[in-house]
Amino acid sequence: MIKITSFEEGEIYKDYLKSFGEFKSYPHSTEMYGSGYWIKKYYKISDFVKLDNWDIQHGVPFFDEIPFYLKNIKTTVFVFNEIQRANYEANKIKSYVSGSPFILCRKHESIKLEKNRKGTICFPIHSTNEISVIFDWEKYINSLMNLPEQFKPISVCLYFKEIQDNVHLHFINKNIDVYCAGEIRDNDFPLSFYNILKNFKYSCSNTLGSYTYYASEFGVPFFLLKQESSFHNHGNDSIFENCQTIKEEELYKENLEEYQYLTSIFSFENIFDDSKIQFNRNFSAQKLGIPDHTKLINILNLKARIYYNFVKLFIRNIIRK
Repeated sequence: MIKITSFEEGEIYKDYLKSFGEFKSYPHSTEMYGSGYWIKKYYKISDFVKLDNWDIQHGVPFFDEIPFYLKNIKTTVFVFNEIQRANYEANKIKSYVSGSPFILCRKHESIKLEKNRKGTICFPIHSTNEISVIFDWEKYINSLMNLPEQFKPISVCLYFKEIQDNVHLHFINKNIDVYCAGEIRDNDFPLSFYNILKNFKYSCSNTLGSYTYYASEFGVPFFLLKQESSFHNHGNDSIFENCQTIKEEELYKENLEEYQYLTSIFSFENIFDDSKIQFNRNFSAQKLGIPDHTKLINILNLKARIYYNFVKLFIRNIIRK
């Protein structure tokens, strides 16, 4: 967990990010955010076992349908819950319920909420190596600072790409503490994430994200403080056409009704209603695989398949040699 309160600390953190090496392409899905690392650690899978012939979805899916980047894969897939597993199986893709690796990390490390937690941690929209966010940061900072006193002090948790792009300076200049959970290839990313989150009473963003579900399930109520944003694809990301700029809502036009439902249940107004906060917590827990991943039959099936896939790949590689 890194806290950045000055320009100098930001420069030091940039040097830390450089220690991961040049970012030429995305790592294998099980190597992103320590996903495979925490699956193996939680389920007590031997370190020598490789997960090269497995895949896992990126982040928490808003919708139950299979992500486009996993529809034609030949590997076995780790999924978060039974609904997702059924969808994959219906499309003849072998899948097993692991639960969210972030949840597995939190449980393995026995991370709890701090008793004296206070204020709000904001997870603003972020860029990637191929997609830039077009966003009025100063306007959003003013919205955050105008929140009622019960939500203060305000802090932000920025994605590592925003640190590299100096977005953190907008917040530091307004005396807002900045945190970062690490680089995408950092196995301790989920650990750092929860060690940041556990200190706050509320969480928010201008948009939905995986943090929405992680925070709500953990007991840090999440709300939307919306502000319009756009994305520009300057790389080869297949989410939308290269060199195109689109508004955020356009990404969800095929699932617009469900997207609007999600934004409604996490609205700012609902943060004042305990029953709705509890609904969101239960809803998030189901999305993240609680209690599906704790069922004994799921655990036994998952562990058996991990070792089976590893041995199968090992033998295949020997034969090829």
